[in-house]
Amino acid sequence: MVAIYCRAGNESVLDMQEKVMRTGTEMAGIAPSQTLLFTDIGGTGASIDRPGFNALREAMRTEDIECVFVWGSDRIATRHDLLAEFLGEAKEAGVKVYAICSGEPEDLDWMLDIKA
Repeated sequence: MVAIYCRAGNESVLDMQEKVMRTGTEMAGIAPSQTLLFTDIGGTGASIDRPGFNALREAMRTEDIECVFVWGSDRIATRHDLLAEFLGEAKEAGVKVYAICSGEPEDLDWMLDIKA
């Protein structure tokens, strides 16, 4: 199972993120039926307490999720300590996290080595 997480300030940007990420996962051969979508409209990257994000974190613990695709690491969190907390949770759950804003999936594991 693959998860997509989108966070944006308004519906149109959220729709664009979702469309690009769904297209990317389908081009990679991942069936829509194997994809879970988690979204938040609004909310700040300075906090990780958001309904869709909390649902994603719970799903990483309880579902068979292999990887999470996000537009960019700032969609998860803008504060390094919060981003590192999430990436640590993902690593502990055996979930890879990829940002796709550059056009190619970028594994975010390297960010765990940066000291805040």
